[in-house]
Amino acid sequence: MFALKALFDNDKTMHEAIASIKNALMVKHQDHPDYYAVLRKMTDQPLNTHPTVFAEKNVVYCEFYGFDEKESAMAEAALLDVGAIEVVVE
Repeated sequence: MFALKALFDNDKTMHEAIASIKNALMVKHQDHPDYYAVLRKMTDQPLNTHPTVFAEKNVVYCEFYGFDEKESAMAEAALLDVGAIEVVVE
């Protein structure tokens, strides 16, 4: 299983990104059910933020857990699409 750390410029940007993912889930989608299952898995987890330094800049990150290899790739793409500056898969 994989964990993801998504880095964002600031707390506000991170919350807006997660809100964007939640909004995408509010619309019923017939295509790509596995992708939307990953999004739901992300939004079902508590959002814990942590400050850190990335590229000599103060940023925040949040973590998501419990993804297999395929799910972690989809989650990484989704997070980058909504504004993460970097996603670390561990």
